[in-house]
Amino acid sequence: NPVWVSSQGMPLFNAEGSLAGYRGESTDITERKKAEQDRERQIRFQKILTQVAAKYINLPLEEIDEAIDQSLEELGSFLGVDRLYVFEYDLDNQFCSNTHEWCAPGISPQVNNLQKIPMDRISWWVKAIHKAEVLDIPDVELLPKNDTVRRILQAQGVQSLQCVPMLEDDRCWGFVGFDSVRKKHTYSEEEARLLNVFAQMLVNVRSRIRKETELQQSQKQASAASQAKSDFLTKMSHEIRTPLNGVIGVADLLTETSLDSEQHRLVGIVSSSGKLLLELVNDILDFARIEAGKLELHNSEFDLDELLKGLTGSLAFTAGAKNVELDLLLSPQVPAKVMGDSLRLQQVIMNLAGNAVKFTDEGEVVISIDIESECPDGLILRFRIHDTGIGISKDQQPFLFDAFFQADSTNRRKYGGTGLGLPITRGLIENMGGTLDFTSEPGKGSEFIFTIPLKRVSDHPGSESLEAG
Repeated sequence: NPVWVSSQGMPLFNAEGSLAGYRGESTDITERKKAEQDRERQIRFQKILTQVAAKYINLPLEEIDEAIDQSLEELGSFLGVDRLYVFEYDLDNQFCSNTHEWCAPGISPQVNNLQKIPMDRISWWVKAIHKAEVLDIPDVELLPKNDTVRRILQAQGVQSLQCVPMLEDDRCWGFVGFDSVRKKHTYSEEEARLLNVFAQMLVNVRSRIRKETELQQSQKQASAASQAKSDFLTKMSHEIRTPLNGVIGVADLLTETSLDSEQHRLVGIVSSSGKLLLELVNDILDFARIEAGKLELHNSEFDLDELLKGLTGSLAFTAGAKNVELDLLLSPQVPAKVMGDSLRLQQVIMNLAGNAVKFTDEGEVVISIDIESECPDGLILRFRIHDTGIGISKDQQPFLFDAFFQADSTNRRKYGGTGLGLPITRGLIENMGGTLDFTSEPGKGSEFIFTIPLKRVSDHPGSESLEAG
């Protein structure tokens, strides 16, 4: 073994001034140098473990196998071993296979020769690994001569090895180990510790892979089920609408024929019932499209003033019949001409304002529109629909946007409705890039606020505040 010394000296000169020799002393500093090297190695050891551990944080599943191969190379090179490898168990088929391997330069790979090894051929090895034992074999030749494990190892040229199990709770996933091929080797505590840390890291990685794979499969199954449901609703809605339109059309034609009062009443019931059923089918169709992500938007230039006047005009009759005041407040800064999907925006406003009128028996319903923010070619409009109606109780509010939900079962009998209006409305708003929120207090009313981004068409300001009573 080399010896490190620290030497100090000075030259000696004779009377003529010529160099006659040196005088000095040397101190053995081998232990100090060894301690310094050990510290440096420990620092490198901790650094490489940190780097290896950090590598797997949030690493995409498809990159994990490559990362394991890189880690084997880093750890194997640091330790100076001949081979470093990972074996994983196929417990269903009772096989053991080499899944990852790194070899030092000049050492022949063995991964292809170590696939699907029957576990019953190496039963004592498998039992030891399952018992969480570390398999430390400093000399393979000391194993029994007819032992299968010895024959497998000698076929690879292995002289010494150490393996540690990959354990997760009571389940063993396999083992991690390294070989010495060029000479026999007794493995140190540092080497065993590193191998154990790496094995546990692989257990965590495999556990993450399993959980993420299960989650992805669950999501795929849920998505497939949702798609099948949406496809069914879409198909059935289309199939039902055709005969319904026929029923409504025939009922309308019958009203124009000679009928007595009783016949006229019955035809009226058929017509109104058909139209209500058609409204339900249309709601289901919209809901199915939104659920399936197949809602199509058709953006075009439209007059916002005209759209709002048309909506309030259709709502004003219903509000007036109930002595409910209906007000429309449009900020002068809102442009008249905008670009967007006018039909879907009209549907959203009609759903929310129609609900406000429906659930308000006295007081007022106010629709106000202003600009929330704007940029050179676009703006975000904020719509507020406020009413003084029956309101929604606090315990029912979290479920308000659930399909087919109605805050009070008595409302279905009194006010009607399918329970799909608000889920559809929220879906339409989100598909248009907007947001929807609400506040409500029982007996005092509700306020729904939604935003919609629209493109600017011209700089003409909107009309002054409008009122419809």
